[in-house]
Amino acid sequence: MTSASDYDEAAFTLRPVGAFLEGNATDLEALAELTKGAEHYVEQATIDGATTWVLRSPRIEQLWDKPGRMHLEAQQVVRTVNGIALAERASFRKVAVTGRYSGPGNTMNVVSVECAIVSESAFVVGVGAPSPPPPPARAYFEAINRNPVLRQVLDLLARDDELSPASMWKIFELIRREVTGLYDRRAAQREFLRQGWFSSEENKNFADVVNDQHRSGDDARHAAHQRTEGTATIEDARILLRRLVRDWQASL
Repeated sequence: MTSASDYDEAAFTLRPVGAFLEGNATDLEALAELTKGAEHYVEQATIDGATTWVLRSPRIEQLWDKPGRMHLEAQQVVRTVNGIALAERASFRKVAVTGRYSGPGNTMNVVSVECAIVSESAFVVGVGAPSPPPPPARAYFEAINRNPVLRQVLDLLARDDELSPASMWKIFELIRREVTGLYDRRAAQREFLRQGWFSSEENKNFADVVNDQHRSGDDARHAAHQRTEGTATIEDARILLRRLVRDWQASL
């Protein structure tokens, strides 16, 4: 690897660490909009003469000299921002890290969590951090600092290609426990009603759809649930849950 001392320092500015991302352009643009001004954010940058989408995060910046750990940390941050986007926008499709990283003086390809290949030494002018006003992601990351369970919720939200009944119920249980400090479903229902997050009808519809195999098919939480009545669908339940995540996050 070429060291910085081999270059004239006046000829370049060290670029910040960035994890290259892959995904649909519309979804990458949505992430950039949602995370602008947050501690961890997505932006479009020109690196080595090519335009690409990257994730910027102090957590991966601090691990530049530990490629395996940096890659694992980048994957975790991307799961969280995917969860934020899915909570905010139902049409969002998840993005992923490619395993390629840019940083001070070079571009790095992490082949596995144990080893990395460093190549394409070059210095370019870094792209500055986005400026306020902050879209939703900043509030999510600040709320995670106050209550780390929110990260679990967002990871579950981003786990499935389509949010499954099992993941939805786990998210519901986590929020229920955090809101009431209890595993009491009725106490949580009263608190959700008091907060204006779920009406009694919405609470019943959500539970019926997620639990009843007649309503949500083979992915339902139960295989032999008594048939329930109603017109609510699995997509209605997903909409209710995403709204609950947003409302709970706003309360933290």
